[in-house]
Amino acid sequence: MALFNRERTGVGDVVDVALYEPLMFILGDIVLNWTANGVIQERVGNGTGSASPRGIFQAQDGKWLSIAASSQTIAVRLFEAMGRPDIIEDPRYATNAARMEHNDDMQAIVSEWVGSKPRHEILEILEAKDVVAAAVNDARDISEDPHFLERTLVEITGSEKLGKVMMPGPILHVSSYSGPNYIGVPQVGEHTGEVLGSMLGLDATKLADLAERGIVTG
Repeated sequence: MALFNRERTGVGDVVDVALYEPLMFILGDIVLNWTANGVIQERVGNGTGSASPRGIFQAQDGKWLSIAASSQTIAVRLFEAMGRPDIIEDPRYATNAARMEHNDDMQAIVSEWVGSKPRHEILEILEAKDVVAAAVNDARDISEDPHFLERTLVEITGSEKLGKVMMPGPILHVSSYSGPNYIGVPQVGEHTGEVLGSMLGLDATKLADLAERGIVTG
């Protein structure tokens, strides 16, 4: 927007972004709750302290997923997905306030159900019922996910020690630029001798001495 404004008005701007400020949004309403109600949210374990059922659950295959039944309608759909529509008729679980009072029991019921099937089956069932849920990815999940492979991850080749590896690439995607080339990435210190010799004029004897003393890679 600053660039767009510059093009229209000829006046530039300063874009100032702190590393921590975007992360403030993941804190939810804890600042609001303190300034409005004088309540400091303490650690609540596997949950948010404001909605139930909500948290991270382990499936039968050992993989984890997140479920967020943060509204009454989602909670109802979750219980239907679990094949337990009767839960909502139980006074202990009929409302979010009631579920929060019995949160440990509520979480245990959901945890038992999630643990009865592999993660992909649980997610398919929840998606069909429009329940807010997602896989909690580990490094293997990320490296095998088609979406990450298409948009986010780049291959690095040329390292004899590592072989063919991947890492996150540029976060900005511009249609006119395909991104940097990570093919043939040099080894650490691979060009040390070349640089020191050509730019600093060090001869072979001096380079060998530096390498022997561990100052540079031989």
